[in-house]
Amino acid sequence: MAGDLAVVPVHPESLPDDPRTLRWVIPAGTLGFVGMPVEVPAPLRQLLDDATLAGLTVEPAAVRLTLAAGLEWREQGVRVRDALQAALAVPEQWQAPDLADATDAMAAMAAPGDDVLRAAVHQVLDGEVGDYIRSHGGQVILLSAHESEVEVQLSGACRHCPASDVTLTERLEGGVRALYPGLLRLTARDEPGPGAGRRMLRLIPTRGR
Repeated sequence: MAGDLAVVPVHPESLPDDPRTLRWVIPAGTLGFVGMPVEVPAPLRQLLDDATLAGLTVEPAAVRLTLAAGLEWREQGVRVRDALQAALAVPEQWQAPDLADATDAMAAMAAPGDDVLRAAVHQVLDGEVGDYIRSHGGQVILLSAHESEVEVQLSGACRHCPASDVTLTERLEGGVRALYPGLLRLTARDEPGPGAGRRMLRLIPTRGR
């Protein structure tokens, strides 16, 4: 029964450079994939078919929706929100991009652009991984996320810490890769100062070990 379906909370965030697009923030893990879905539930499919929506991309903790040219959110916002919530209530009806092999995975992840990778890193740093690093007096700041490569800056206790490579490799890499399988490389840069350097961490696990 439709009335028995739990309502998934959503919160719209505007994009200053794109007034036709809103990021609808949703609980992390609601859909379990990122990218442009192959198929979506009927409420959203109707908005795509009738040209209300021109684009739809799933991010780690948001769904990015773009209105067709000539439409405005102040007129379409409630309708789109209701359709999105109805679709999120049946996550099993969303069809994820085909990630059958590593090449396809990277291609699928590249399609939404750098914003998806950036959102994945922020989600990991705002969650348990970031809490662990902060609890040890350290801090990791995202410097860039571009073309499946990430660069971060280490400060506090993380700077020159012998265990920082292990922490970043096992915790940060694992968290980001779970949300963004197309991750290619993460470079860690120490906070500017005496002895500051740049380290490239081996983030792609070696098979068979």
